[in-house]
Amino acid sequence: MLPTSPCSARADVTCTEAEASACKMQLDHKKVSHRSSRSWRELSEAADPKMRSVLIVDDEYDSRRALEILLQLHGFQVTAAAGGEEALAVLHERTFDVILTDWMMPVVSGAEVISRVRADRLAEGVPIIVLTAAFEAVRSAAPQGVRVIGKPLEFRALLQTLNEIVPQ
Repeated sequence: MLPTSPCSARADVTCTEAEASACKMQLDHKKVSHRSSRSWRELSEAADPKMRSVLIVDDEYDSRRALEILLQLHGFQVTAAAGGEEALAVLHERTFDVILTDWMMPVVSGAEVISRVRADRLAEGVPIIVLTAAFEAVRSAAPQGVRVIGKPLEFRALLQTLNEIVPQ
């Protein structure tokens, strides 16, 4: 799979103060899926070095894309991977300030991604955050030093966690 690159997709994001952490997103899927022939290395070299970089790993397109858009709107340089295998390939090419991974994915799970990242020393010292609907079960099974955030995701809580572990 080729890397995604920024495109002129339409995303309507509505957040209100009264809802605190609730955001409603409407994506125009026809315009969102843009592919680039540029390599991961070329994309990372073109990124603003002052921006915090994040790798999002999620097999669910809507979740991955929503996170990608929201984090970009908050000043992150985002690379998205559609699964564990793709994430591991990307991590062989470049490093990130933080990795966000889903736990339950087909083929290569979030647990396997973390295990291989650590065994192969692909991202030493890089914080890893697991996003999962099975919060309690994963929290007790997650490797040491990995943060776990439950789904449905409270975006403001995620931003607070990201700002704590990767200051601007």
